[in-house]
Amino acid sequence: MGRESADRFLNCVMMRSVSDGIISIWSMILMMGVLPLVFVLMFLVISFDPSQQVFVFDLKRFVVIPIFIGIIATFFAYSMVNFFDKHQHRDKEWAESLTDYAKDYGHDNIMLDRMSDMLMFGHARTMKLVLMVVFIIIIVSDAMICFLMEINDIDSEAAILPMSLMTLLIFVEYQVVGLYMFLVIRKHDLRQFAFTEQFSMIMSEDLPGIKPMDTRVKRRRIWPHVILFFITLGAYSMLFILWVALINNLHVQRQWTYEERVLKLIMDKEGATGIEVINKDYGKGIIALWKRMFF
Repeated sequence: MGRESADRFLNCVMMRSVSDGIISIWSMILMMGVLPLVFVLMFLVISFDPSQQVFVFDLKRFVVIPIFIGIIATFFAYSMVNFFDKHQHRDKEWAESLTDYAKDYGHDNIMLDRMSDMLMFGHARTMKLVLMVVFIIIIVSDAMICFLMEINDIDSEAAILPMSLMTLLIFVEYQVVGLYMFLVIRKHDLRQFAFTEQFSMIMSEDLPGIKPMDTRVKRRRIWPHVILFFITLGAYSMLFILWVALINNLHVQRQWTYEERVLKLIMDKEGATGIEVINKDYGKGIIALWKRMFF
C-alpha cells in the first residue's frame, strides 16, 4: 500500500487464520465426554457373555474411561494455552504495525510502544511447558495402571481408586487452565482496548471515523467459579472451560471486526483497491485433523 507499516498491518490481517481461530464448542463437547464414553461403553466396558447369553458390565474396564479422557483433556488444555500464546504474538505484531503507522504520520508513539509490549504474557509459555510435562506424566501413569490391571487380578473395588484419582485430575486440570485462560483473556482484552483507544485518539484526524475496539469481556469475579468447583466436586470445571472458550471466541471475533474496520480506513487513506485473505493451511496428519476439528 506504499507504506511498510501499512503493508505490515495488512499482512497481519491477511495471515490471521494462521495464528487465530474460533474454538469449536461442539467439538469440545464431543471430544471431552460423548465420544470417549460411547466408544468405551461399546467396545470395552460392556461385553457379551456367551455362556449366560447376557451382556456383562465390567467395572474394572470402566477405569479406561477417565484414563482415555485424561489424555484428551490434557492435550486439549495444552492446545488452548498454545492457541492463546500464538494469538498474543500475532497481536504484538499487529500493535507494532499500527504504532509504526502512527509514527509515519508524525505522531508520538511512546505510549503505543509501551502498550504493545504489555500485550505479551511471558508466563503463557511456562504454562505450556507445565501442561506438556503433565501430559507425559499422565501417559506414563495410564500405561502403568493398564499394565498392572492386566497382569494382576484387580477386583472392582480396587479399580475405583485409579478411576477416581484420574477423574479428579481431569477436573482440576480443566479448572486450573480455565481460570488461567479466563484471567489472561480478560486482561489481554482490556489492554488491547486501551491500545486501540489511544491509537484512535492519535489518528483521529488522519483516519476520520476511527473508533476503539469494541470490548465485551466483562470483569467478573473468580471466587464464584472456585466455590462452584468444590460444591460440585469438580464437575463444574467442564462447564467452566466451555464458558471460557466462548469468551475467547468473543474476544477474537471482536478483534477481527475492529481490524477489518481499521484496514478499510487505511486502504482508503493509502489508495489501495482490494485484498485477498489467505486461508488457513492445516497440513496433514493426526495433528492437522485435531486442529481442523477445534480451530
